[in-house]
This record gives sequence, structure tokens and C-alpha cells, in this order.
Amino acid sequence: MEYERYARAITSALTKVEDKEVSILDIWILTSIPEDLIRELFEKNMVKVPDNIVRIVDNRRKNKVVYERS
Repeated sequence: MEYERYARAITSALTKVEDKEVSILDIWILTSIPEDLIRELFEKNMVKVPDNIVRIVDNRRKNKVVYERS
């Protein structure tokens, strides 16, 4: 599977988001990439998150934090 292609698509979508906190569902709506694949890409640290985004949560899993800027 071409993980890098999907990671770039997510990064591109996130550059258009103005919110500081984004959910996996938001990313799915913007990209149509399956939620499981989005989670996997974050677990593998393949997504470059823009500076304006502080946190990404998984709203289907009790708002589990998937990414948080330190």
C-alpha cells in the first residue's frame, strides 16, 4: 500500500483547517480516507501536522488523543 500518498493527502487537508483541535472524523470528511487507515498513519508517525493544529482526537473512541503537539 502507498502509505506516503495517503499521508501527504492528510497533510494537505490539514493545511486547510483553521481549528486547533481536529478529529479523525473531520479528516475522513476532508479526504475520504478510511478512518482505520488514518489512525494507522498517525500511529506510524507518517503525517506531518501543520503548526496551527495542537491536537487530533479520535471521536469514535472516547476522544482518545491521536496526536498532541508538545
